[in-house]
Amino acid sequence: MSQRFRALFSLRHSGGDDAIRVIARAMTEPDSALIRHEAAYVLGQMKGSKAIPHLVRQLEQDPSPMV
Repeated sequence: MSQRFRALFSLRHSGGDDAIRVIARAMTEPDSALIRHEAAYVLGQMKGSKAIPHLVRQLEQDPSPMV
Protein backbone atom coordinates (compact mmCIF):
# COMPACT_ATOMS: atom_id res chain seq x y z
CA MET A 1 0.00 0.00 0.00
CA SER A 2 2.77 2.45 0.87
CA GLN A 3 4.38 1.88 -2.53
CA ARG A 4 1.12 2.75 -4.22
CA PHE A 5 0.88 5.99 -2.26
CA ARG A 6 4.44 6.92 -3.17
CA ALA A 7 3.65 6.20 -6.81
CA LEU A 8 0.60 8.47 -6.69
CA PHE A 9 2.57 11.35 -5.24
CA SER A 10 5.44 10.80 -7.69
CA LEU A 11 2.98 10.95 -10.56
CA ARG A 12 1.51 14.14 -9.14
CA HIS A 13 4.94 15.76 -9.18
CA SER A 14 5.69 14.57 -12.70
CA GLY A 15 2.46 16.13 -13.95
CA GLY A 16 1.09 15.96 -17.45
CA ASP A 17 -1.76 14.22 -19.20
CA ASP A 18 -0.21 10.75 -18.88
CA ALA A 19 0.04 11.15 -15.11
CA ILE A 20 -3.60 12.25 -14.96
CA ARG A 21 -4.70 9.17 -16.91
CA VAL A 22 -2.72 6.79 -14.68
CA ILE A 23 -3.98 8.39 -11.47
CA ALA A 24 -7.54 8.32 -12.79
CA ARG A 25 -7.19 4.57 -13.31
CA ALA A 26 -6.25 4.25 -9.64
CA MET A 27 -9.68 5.70 -8.82
CA THR A 28 -11.21 2.51 -10.21
CA GLU A 29 -9.44 0.29 -7.63
CA PRO A 30 -12.32 -1.94 -6.51
CA ASP A 31 -10.74 -3.21 -3.29
CA SER A 32 -9.61 0.02 -1.64
CA ALA A 33 -11.66 3.13 -0.96
CA LEU A 34 -8.51 4.59 0.57
CA ILE A 35 -6.59 4.31 -2.72
CA ARG A 36 -9.55 5.80 -4.60
CA HIS A 37 -9.69 8.65 -2.08
CA GLU A 38 -5.96 9.38 -2.36
CA ALA A 39 -6.09 9.24 -6.16
CA ALA A 40 -8.95 11.75 -6.20
CA TYR A 41 -7.09 13.96 -3.73
CA VAL A 42 -3.93 13.90 -5.85
CA LEU A 43 -5.87 14.70 -9.02
CA GLY A 44 -7.45 17.67 -7.29
CA GLN A 45 -4.05 18.90 -6.15
CA MET A 46 -2.74 18.77 -9.71
CA LYS A 47 -5.26 21.45 -10.74
CA GLY A 48 -5.32 20.13 -14.30
CA SER A 49 -8.44 20.76 -16.33
CA LYS A 50 -8.13 17.29 -17.88
CA ALA A 51 -8.58 15.77 -14.41
CA ILE A 52 -12.04 17.32 -13.97
CA PRO A 53 -14.03 14.76 -16.01
CA HIS A 54 -12.38 11.93 -14.09
CA LEU A 55 -13.20 13.55 -10.76
CA VAL A 56 -16.81 14.26 -11.74
CA ARG A 57 -17.29 10.68 -12.93
CA GLN A 58 -15.90 9.40 -9.63
CA LEU A 59 -18.28 11.60 -7.64
CA GLU A 60 -21.20 10.28 -9.65
CA GLN A 61 -20.26 6.60 -9.47
CA ASP A 62 -18.34 5.90 -6.27
CA PRO A 63 -20.50 4.67 -3.38
CA SER A 64 -17.86 5.37 -0.73
CA PRO A 65 -18.34 8.58 1.28
CA MET A 66 -14.57 8.64 1.83
CA VAL A 67 -14.02 9.20 -1.87
